Amino acid sequence: RDDEALAFSMAHETDDFNRWEAGQQLSTRLILSMVDNINDGKELSLPDYYVAACKQTLLDKTLDKALIARAMTLPSLSYIGEMMPIVDVDAIHQAREFIQSELAQQLSDDFLDVYQTNTQDEYNLLPESMGKRSLRHQALSYLMRLDEVGSSLAKLQYQAADNMTDQIAAFKSLVHSETSSANEVIEAFYQQWKEDNLVLDKWFMVQATNPNLLVHESGKERVEKLFAHNDFDIKNPNRVRALLGAFCSANPVCFHDASGFGYGLLGNYIETIDAMNPQIASRLSVPLTRWKRYNEQRQQLMKAELQRLIVLPKLSKDVSELVEKSLK
Repeated sequence: RDDEALAFSMAHETDDFNRWEAGQQLSTRLILSMVDNINDGKELSLPDYYVAACKQTLLDKTLDKALIARAMTLPSLSYIGEMMPIVDVDAIHQAREFIQSELAQQLSDDFLDVYQTNTQDEYNLLPESMGKRSLRHQALSYLMRLDEVGSSLAKLQYQAADNMTDQIAAFKSLVHSETSSANEVIEAFYQQWKEDNLVLDKWFMVQATNPNLLVHESGKERVEKLFAHNDFDIKNPNRVRALLGAFCSANPVCFHDASGFGYGLLGNYIETIDAMNPQIASRLSVPLTRWKRYNEQRQQLMKAELQRLIVLPKLSKDVSELVEKSLK
């Protein structure tokens, strides 16, 4: 089917799964097309039929709200990367950011209406209520792209939250959008939940997955500060996964920063963790072993880190076998 046929299915298909699938296929095609345009130096634009299909989906009263939230979620950078022979991290990220920003601008009133109409007076675990929260948080993620509108709503939601779902959604929105109150809520959330290990894992994970973490000059210092935090225990597997695992596997923009900072960071911690827990070290090594999927510059940096690891005298069999196989 051509793009306009997919847009029609996204907006009008009666089968919920087929409707979602059409939207995902169309979004994937648009992102891949934009990646080509970015590399060719062409101007980006979002087709009207795509915006119309998104609007129709967003405002459809007959659809399950959880489905709408999923339908308004773009395919991930990692998923799009699997569609390419060589993963173009920067161009995929730029394309996804462009689509989200354009939708936020063109459907700003609709997102605001959806956010406000899905407010709940009382928290409960009924499927309908869970769907409303999911859609409300998806709308907020788009509203965060509208100057102070989104950040004001997120801050109010954070302060008024009486449940973890609302609070963590607002916290993530404020942190990932680099708002003026980000540092304030990072500290407030920590002080509120520092005695709860499971919630503290979320605190680390939200910061580790911030795609804008390395945007500023102090970015690398911010990452190192997280690893130097008193509550980061390298002997705690859950904490390692929440911070190191999340940064390297769930934040491809930062992990694959062209400087190679992420590769060196992961390599150093693999070396340290391997002496204590070879199984976890082995699993953490996987992102580096995919070096052949990236451009020449990144290949060289990732390969260099693997070559450094493979000659370590006390490297475990778990890690050495994985690294050696990837270097062949």
